[in-house]
Parts: sequence; structure tokens; C-alpha cells
Amino acid sequence: MSRVVIISIAFFVSIFMLLFVFIEGDGVTSSVVFEPNYSLETAKLFGSTKQIDYLEAKITIDKLIDPSADSQFVRDEVDRLEAGVRRILKPGASDADKVMVLRGYLYLGGEWNDNRPFKYDLNDPKGKSETSRLLHYYLEARLGNCVSMPILHAILGQRLGLDMTIASAPNHVLVIYTDENGKQTNIEATSGGHPSRLAWYKQNLPLSDLSIQTGAYMRKLNGREVVVVMSHDLIAHLLREKKYDDVSAILPMLAKHNPRDAHISFQHTLLYAMKLEDEFYSKYATEKDMPAELMSKFQEYRHQEELGLRAAANLGYFGEE
Repeated sequence: MSRVVIISIAFFVSIFMLLFVFIEGDGVTSSVVFEPNYSLETAKLFGSTKQIDYLEAKITIDKLIDPSADSQFVRDEVDRLEAGVRRILKPGASDADKVMVLRGYLYLGGEWNDNRPFKYDLNDPKGKSETSRLLHYYLEARLGNCVSMPILHAILGQRLGLDMTIASAPNHVLVIYTDENGKQTNIEATSGGHPSRLAWYKQNLPLSDLSIQTGAYMRKLNGREVVVVMSHDLIAHLLREKKYDDVSAILPMLAKHNPRDAHISFQHTLLYAMKLEDEFYSKYATEKDMPAELMSKFQEYRHQEELGLRAAANLGYFGEE
């Protein structure tokens, strides 16, 4: 694959995959900046043998992206939302009742939410702004996107005792609810939390049959796989900051916990495309101009770039092959 194609892909992802978030100061007046150990903190998310707490995982990842994010505010707001839903539920409410009440509580305006329902941000539906994918922003503004909305919905569903998680789709995340009989239902948080058929996603997203067959998209994810999806934004942030060593340490960890995550494979390609640009293409006009002692590194970067592309393609990331 040519360098032009790789750079074009990198640019496309930077614009449309909602990759980048800026780190803002956290109010500390000291001139010393302490960098978190990104790989260690990410590893901790997978270290527990207990059920993954979606809320705490999202808080940890958001804090690594933006140290100024108010974690306690997020916890307090989610606690308040859960308590509000429980006040409406009747004793012994069925799972179906919980699903219905949760939907109404989040997306219908009324005294239960001070007439401030959560809405799809039509001005930034894909979450291109630097903070819009953070839970803090969504809870405060009540304007969300195709990542923040399903993640909050799934967090609350989990806390209500529902079998509720997420699934990936191209440039999108949706909620998956499984009832007591094992029936799975797609819930579209960006459309009022209503059920959505697979046909709808095929009509509205570049969703290939191959990506469904491989399990890259539209598959109910377990707790660790949910953390991998949440971590897409962390990898994007680190790539923007050109923290390539951190990305190199984290990506294999994420791939281990969800080898069918096609976006992780593509981020692997993006990592090496950016390293090639910074270390070679921006410095040397042609391969002949590159120092001989750097050629092995250059070839390894090219090899890793191609490996990521092939892995993503085999999972259906680019559509049908």
C-alpha cells in the first residue's frame, strides 16, 4: 500500500474517527508535570477477576485522557440517575419494566430529570470535539454522541441488574440488552433508546456482512471487550500526543482481550504510519536517501503497518474483500 494511501487513511481517521482529545491542566500550580503510567493504569482495568465495573473503567480512561475530568461529579451524577430510576420502579419490577423506565428517564423530558433529557448532539453527532466523548461533558451538557450515549445507558443498565452491554459498529457504538430468555435486542441510544433492527444499521452504516461474520461488529461484548472499546479514545489521545511507546505497550494488551476488535488493528497501522512519517518520510525524499543503518527499522515499520492493515481487512473493517 502506497505512502499516499496510508497518510490519507491517517488523515481520514483523525477527522472522522473522533480520535483526539487535548489534555488540559488540572489546576495544580506546580511547574512539575507528572505523567501517568498509561500502560500500567490500562493493565489494572483488566487485572480484576470480578465483573468489570463499566463506570469505574470509563472514569479511569477519561482521567488518563483529561486529568481535569471531575471523577467524583461523574460518580455522583450516575448515582443520582440510578436512584431516580429506582424511585419510579415498582417493587419486584421485571427486567422489561427496568428497560422501559430507564429509557423514559434518560430520553423523555419531565420533572424526574428537571425537563433536561439526554439528547443526541446534532451539532457534533460523531463527537469530534476534544471533550465530547468524556462522561463528565455528557452528564453536564446532556448532549451526547454515538459513544457517550450508549456507554452511559449500558452503565446504568448494569447497575440496575440488567444484562446490558455494548457492541461496536463502524464509527458507532450501540447497546445490547439480553432478556431472561436469552433474546438479544439492539438498543439505539442516539434514537431515544428504542430497539433497532440489524437492517437499520446496514442501511445507515458501512456495515459489511464480513464484519458481522467475523464478530468485529454487532456482537455482544463481554466486560473486558467493553474496556477495549472504551480504550479506543485513549489510544487516539496518545497518538495525537505522539506517545508512541505508550501506544506500543497498550495495543497488544487490548488486542489480547479482544482480538476481533478491528479498530485496534487499524490503530496499530496508524501507529506505524505516523512513526514512518515522523522518522522517515518527513526527513528523506526517497528510500535511497535513508541511512543504511536505519533501513532495518524502516522495513520493520512498513511490515508492522501492513500487518495491521491486513488484520483489519480480514475482520471486515474496510468492507467486503
